Parts: sequence; structure tokens; C-alpha cells
Amino acid sequence: MATPGILPSLNHEAVHRALKMARLLKCRVPKTSRFDRKHYFYADMPAGYQITQNERPIAREGIFGFWVFDEHLDKAYWKEVTILQLQLEQDSGKTIHLPSSPQTGPPKSLIDYNRAGCALIEIVTSPCFETAIEAIRFVQTLRLLLIHHNLCDGELHKGHLRVDANVSLSKDGEYGTRTEIKNMNSIRTIHTAINYEIARQFEILTSGGTVSNETRAADSEGRTVSMRDKEEETDYRFMVEPNLPMLRIKDEWMKKAWEEVEERGKPDFEWLRDDIGFDARSAVHIAEQPELLSFVKRCIRYKEADVTAQDILYWMRELKTIMQRSTSNYPPQRQKRSPMKDEKDTVI
Repeated sequence: MATPGILPSLNHEAVHRALKMARLLKCRVPKTSRFDRKHYFYADMPAGYQITQNERPIAREGIFGFWVFDEHLDKAYWKEVTILQLQLEQDSGKTIHLPSSPQTGPPKSLIDYNRAGCALIEIVTSPCFETAIEAIRFVQTLRLLLIHHNLCDGELHKGHLRVDANVSLSKDGEYGTRTEIKNMNSIRTIHTAINYEIARQFEILTSGGTVSNETRAADSEGRTVSMRDKEEETDYRFMVEPNLPMLRIKDEWMKKAWEEVEERGKPDFEWLRDDIGFDARSAVHIAEQPELLSFVKRCIRYKEADVTAQDILYWMRELKTIMQRSTSNYPPQRQKRSPMKDEKDTVI
């Protein structure tokens, strides 16, 4: 908020969560890291600069693997993405754009500063995604991993997990001018906006035009609209943050973070795929829906030894059809047992 006389202080919990994230992404954690100031003026950053980690982040050189699947693909395939760095940053305010209306007048923008100054973790990947499908499968898998390890609740529409995408079209191995897409608050919007931007840039290039280096926002329909010209790195005037000392990572911090990651075990989508036998698509689909996941776990708990994941998928499809015909909610909710009922009368 740039309140006079207020100095920043480092949140130990943010460091702890960043170390857990580094473990999950198989990153290298240096013994020391440093904070920098990134100068720019925008209404959601009243101080005129953001505290970030530019040259010496808390972790770097990681890798994250996930399954890519789609109805248009013959079979799912495994993809690994290089994590360039994982950095701690200072959050900005939340900008809310209001359209024009007879009641409120012309369009206006409001800014909520409640989250300004809070710590966040930014994950920077290499430019190795080739399709929008790969991008959303990465986000879906990462989101489930974050939820499983209590690092984030994964609510994109609330801004608790945010995704920015840099899109460029390459020719003969050379990267083209990229645009950055912001304001993508759902998996569907990420998929639609990336495909829209690919088509937009392709049309510009095939007609002999030049793609501008800019920041664009995704609207409710997934179309991208220009927000502002993208600044060059030199415009940010990076400098060492004078009010935060060098961060030295202690061995006991790393040990505690590593142990907590191991204690949590496999996330549900990995357990469903590796141990129960569901395909990648079904495992992610089930894990993304808490009620459905709870129902499947109850089925697995009481299933016979010779019942397979394919049998459970068949039952799920049949049950969904029956319950939709009877206007009942699917998946079925866990039944609350009456204190008057015996254990043998309890149904799943």
C-alpha cells in the first residue's frame, strides 16, 4: 500500500511453502536468495515497484511431468516441463473492471487492496508448451498437487491460483514476438484464450502484419483484448531490495519441508491412476470433484477383489443416467446414518 514509514518483513510461512513447492517440482534450492525491486507504475501497485526475486530466486531448475489427454487425441501422452525458477513475490491489488450501465454510468475500474503486499509464489516455466491442451493439463495437474499438499485451495475464480500465458508463433525454430495473456480465471478460459490468441497471431502473420509485444486480457468469452504495451526488461529498473536482507536457507527448514511433502503421500489423481488402475483422464476428472472422489473412494473401499477400475467407471455412468432420470443429484451424497440404525442397515 506504500504507507509512509512501513517497512516490509519476510513471512516465514511463505518461505516454508516455497520450499515445499520446490520439492514437489524437483527444483534446486540455493543456500541463499535475494529480493529485488521491479519498478513499474500501475494502479494496483501504489508503491511504484514490486518486491520480487529476479536474479537469485529461492529455487530454480526444476521439472514437472503430467499426462496430456483430450477427446481428439488417440491416446494420452506424458510430457515434462522445465521449471526455470520459483520465486517469492509481493502481491498487487485486485482490479475489478465494471462495464457501463444506466445505473453506474460509463465503464470504470475499481481496485481492492486487501491482498496487496501479501506473499505469493510464482512458478516460471520454459516456453515448451505446444498446444492449449498441454497448457491446461499442466494447470489441472499442478492445481490438484497444490490442493493435496495444502499449498493453495486452487480457486482460480477467486484469484488464489492465477495463470498468465505467453503466446508466440515460431517459424523454423525461431521464437516470434510474444504476447502475455492475463485475467484467465478458469480452465475453460485458459483453453479458449490461448487458442484465440494463436488464431489471432496466425492471421496477422499470414497477412503480412507484425505481432505487437503487449499484455492482453481475456474477456468472459475467452477473447483477448489489448491492455497495455509490454515493457522491456530495462524499463523495470531492477535493483536490490534495500529493506530485506539476503535470505539464507537453513538445512532444518529444508528438512522440515521435505518431510511434510513425504508425509502427505500421493495426491488422489496419482493414487487413482497408479494404484487403482484408472486412466489419466478419468483419474483427473474424479480428483477434481470432491463429491465424486468421495463416492469413488467408498466404492473402492467396499469393492470385491476382482472388481476393476473399468467396472467402477461403468457403474458411475449407469448410476449417473439413473439419477438424472429421477432428478436426483449426482454424484450421490454420503448418507448420514441415523443413531437408531444398526451398522448392517447403513448404505454407502
